[in-house]
Amino acid sequence: MSRTSVVRFAVAAVALCTAPAFASTATLSVTSSAFSQGGHIPQQYAAVACDGKNLSLPLKWSRAPGLTQSLVLSVYDPDAGGGAGFWHWVVYDLPPGTGALTSSKDGSALPHGAVVARNSAGTRAWFGPCPPHGAPHHYRFTVYALDTPYVQMKAGSGPGAILAAISSHVLATGTLTGIYGR
Repeated sequence: MSRTSVVRFAVAAVALCTAPAFASTATLSVTSSAFSQGGHIPQQYAAVACDGKNLSLPLKWSRAPGLTQSLVLSVYDPDAGGGAGFWHWVVYDLPPGTGALTSSKDGSALPHGAVVARNSAGTRAWFGPCPPHGAPHHYRFTVYALDTPYVQMKAGSGPGAILAAISSHVLATGTLTGIYGR
């Protein structure tokens, strides 16, 4: 394979993982009691290395469409890694009636049956914001309503594999974006 082909393949793979084109028509409203759309994420939710407590953020979303069989939550920082981004949390197989998540240490307070994927730090837990000093980073909290009860993936799978697996099952999505800087 030529160098150009490798670069094109890598760009396509990154595009799939960071901005999948889901054919959903419905929109979920995602909110947090900790910050508003485009607002600053409080320091207590940052990673311990950034003087935070590594608490997951409290999130709430509107009722999913009637055919929803499970939900997925992803938290992604597109500004990290020189544009490659950083996945802070991906939780899948959330029960369809779930409409909120409470704040908890490392994101450990999840509904029964929920599965946490491996994040960009290599752990299966919430990893709070911790950008380098300088410009603040954007954190996208996205909820996906799916028409399937389970994502057919191993628990240690990464975000790209999870998002690829759900791409043809998305009924609705909603995103809340916050910023955090040091």
